Amino acid sequence: MEFVVSNNLEKIYDLESRILEEIGRRGFDENSRFAVRLALDEALINAYRHGNREDPDRQIKVHLEFRQDEVLLEVEDEGEGFDWRILPDPRTGEQIDRTNGRGIFLIRQ
Repeated sequence: MEFVVSNNLEKIYDLESRILEEIGRRGFDENSRFAVRLALDEALINAYRHGNREDPDRQIKVHLEFRQDEVLLEVEDEGEGFDWRILPDPRTGEQIDRTNGRGIFLIRQ
């Protein structure tokens, strides 16, 4: 399934709700839906804020795929991109006290 949404929080949250409803229809349990919601919310908000820089003229694309007992989600914004592998681990050093910088970590978990 493919979705495209304008870079607007109301539309982004509507899309998130539709995706979570579809996941529920596919029989995924509450814990799985919670984990997907957390990752999807982080990815969509990162795309809105950091990738598209809150620009309402930009879009977010979401690819949703179901594989047996897995949900594959890909979120793409129109930003410049970055190498997520160089982000510091939010569980170590001075990162522990920061109030941001955990989104990619949560998504990967």
